Amino acid sequence: MLNTTPSASAAFATLDANDIRDAQGKADELRTGNVRILQQIAQKKNPDSRISVVPIASGPLLSRYADAYEGMTTGDLERAIRRFWELGNCDRWARLNGSVQRNIYFGGREQVVLWGQDGEALLTNPSALIKGREAFNKRGVRISQTGTLPVTLYDGECVDKNAATVIPKDPAWLPAIWCFCSSNAFNVAVRNIDRALKVTTATLTKITFEFDYWQAEAAKRYPTGLPEPYSDDPNQWLFHGHPAFAEEGTELHVALVRIAGYRWPAEADTTMRLSGLARERIALADSLPGADADGLLPLHANGNDLPLADRLRVVLAAAYGAPLSPAQELALIRAADAKLDKKEARDATLEGWLADRAFRQHCILFHQRPFLWQIWDGMKDRSGSVSRYSVSVPLGGSPAG
Repeated sequence: MLNTTPSASAAFATLDANDIRDAQGKADELRTGNVRILQQIAQKKNPDSRISVVPIASGPLLSRYADAYEGMTTGDLERAIRRFWELGNCDRWARLNGSVQRNIYFGGREQVVLWGQDGEALLTNPSALIKGREAFNKRGVRISQTGTLPVTLYDGECVDKNAATVIPKDPAWLPAIWCFCSSNAFNVAVRNIDRALKVTTATLTKITFEFDYWQAEAAKRYPTGLPEPYSDDPNQWLFHGHPAFAEEGTELHVALVRIAGYRWPAEADTTMRLSGLARERIALADSLPGADADGLLPLHANGNDLPLADRLRVVLAAAYGAPLSPAQELALIRAADAKLDKKEARDATLEGWLADRAFRQHCILFHQRPFLWQIWDGMKDRSGSVSRYSVSVPLGGSPAG
């Protein structure tokens, strides 16, 4: 190698074994892989003159149309971050938009961050650092910075450091930018210039963006605009709270915690930006039978209380518009077992599900941070009227009443 300015015709040979994970595969690729010859001077045309083993398309960069921002550093994750259902009083906590594992319009909305009026509660920790304020209260795209770079829409919330926030310089460009960032073309373009496990925030907008093409794509896919906030996932604070429209396998759990008194943030916050469909389903959920007076849910008949299975059937009948047939009830039980236990149980009755599996599945559904508790005296025999019962401690969201 020579320490001289390369000539216009200078070239170099490349061989890329980065995508091969095992050592033997890399060794084989180095011996028999295809070698590319690239012009050295062409590398200077890449964003930041980055060396790439594949040709990079030329043209205007995404940075012409959008800015990318880092998220905040909390300094003490266990102190500063909670799941939204863990808190009874959320006055000092702000909703947090986090990372996602797949492309989804509205995901990453499981957590809240200790905030205060303007972040001062978080900044009592000297290790905390709030970045990305420029994105707050704007709309954009959140890009998780590992793997295939999955994305979700952003609606102005606080943001964590596991994803970057891309904000269009003109709000009218958001549909085009969303179409591009949610496509495989975006992942390929970014990975061509950054193969790191976690892509830097700056890299995300230093790729070619064919604005006219993606603008046309957005017009075809979203003729009336991007979807408005909505979720059927009980883990999201956008969730409408209606059991019949919850994600498959969670319907029984939603109905059960409603009896216990839990309500989702979207049900209580009339200022939250939501789709018309979400508001419609929130109104329907509000018309369902009310919560238990004291939050204590005996499995067996107790005083004026029906057995919990029968109380659950009453709520499900109201949610679905008619009493469920045995086949419909069985389908809901099997769906919960399949989603959360990954297997079928021998006892497929609603009574058996409540006694044996509901609490365990509740813990799984809510990431081992339960807000519905089961108290049990340890007896296997269910014939006694108080051998088992459940009690709700609605720590998060908005307890009914």
